[in-house]
Amino acid sequence: MKIYVGTANWGQEYGINKVKVSAKEIDRILGVADANYCGIETAWDYNCMESLRGLGDQFDIIFKYDEKEQLLEARDDIGSLTPMKHHPPFVFLDNRSIYDTRDIGDFINEVPYNIVDQRFSEYISINSWVITRSVFIQGLAFNVPDFHGIPFYHLCWNFVRNNPNIDGIVVGVDTAEQLEDILSIPNYEIDYSRIGGDGWIRTL
Repeated sequence: MKIYVGTANWGQEYGINKVKVSAKEIDRILGVADANYCGIETAWDYNCMESLRGLGDQFDIIFKYDEKEQLLEARDDIGSLTPMKHHPPFVFLDNRSIYDTRDIGDFINEVPYNIVDQRFSEYISINSWVITRSVFIQGLAFNVPDFHGIPFYHLCWNFVRNNPNIDGIVVGVDTAEQLEDILSIPNYEIDYSRIGGDGWIRTL
């Protein structure tokens, strides 16, 4: 499964804490991402093209756009990338980032999916390649207390990571240390229907 570092907070304040990552911290995050074979997920709307200049040969980059001119400029600046339409209208061949089940297509798609929001479960099980976002419920998971001795965000991460039908996860972080922490989360086998009961969790 490929991990993609989201860049929504690289060019603007974003997330529940309204953080804009500094240029120095972006460099540190890229260092951790490169060392751990992570990709990058970005969009024209994120206003962070300068931070990604020339990185297309170093990272697997998903680029979300709305206008063809945005895609052409991104290819000139970034290099190799996987294009993905950010918002409707979509056409049949578009890779698409979707928010509504009505926009589901037959190709590469990025969808919100987590332990709380499972609207796309049926779709994920039948599509050929799916990238998920909002695994930590847009950061809220980090504010939930430990659950039966396990950090709640660990449960959220494993809920998505252990789904065999998911091919990639987008994670947004504010610091390189946060990315390192996420990448070091133990791999648990969890029976989510029996949380807290005997044998509900074991480390793989």
